[in-house]
Amino acid sequence: MEHQPFKMWLEDRSNLNEDEEEILRNHISACQECASLDRDLRNMENYFSESPVRTPRAGFTRRFLASLQERREIEQARQVKKWMVGLFIALSVNLLLIASASILTGTTFAWLVNLASFYGNILGVFQQTNLVLRNMSLIIPQSVWLPIVIVAFAWGIAGLGLWVWTMRRIYFTGAAYEA
Repeated sequence: MEHQPFKMWLEDRSNLNEDEEEILRNHISACQECASLDRDLRNMENYFSESPVRTPRAGFTRRFLASLQERREIEQARQVKKWMVGLFIALSVNLLLIASASILTGTTFAWLVNLASFYGNILGVFQQTNLVLRNMSLIIPQSVWLPIVIVAFAWGIAGLGLWVWTMRRIYFTGAAYEA
């Protein structure tokens, strides 16, 4: 027996006419599954209608909205802290690997100082790029400047790849000077 139309009628009896009500009553008297569903729905309606309405304490909305900005700032500070710790760990591991490689290969300490300076410059470039992009987004619509930045980035990657490709012989075989 198909129960779906009767289940839908049980969920919302407000649109039923008298003939449909009679058909539903007859079906409920003959079908245990639908009778059980009818009892459960009536019990649920009674429970919700008899349950007291819970209201928040006075001023809840005002307190919630007043603390919203502070909670947002705390969450942002937590995220920045996570990123900074992650960046610090990544840079520390990288520096540790470079230091161990320099010890094993006999590289001078000045090279490590230059590397640390390079890392500082990279972080400065990231910060300046962030400021430039933020200011550009205030002046130029995003639909204009974003493709330009993407194309410039792609050309930079392509240029770096071309440079590495042309320098591969020196990397793998070393430079040969002829007198």
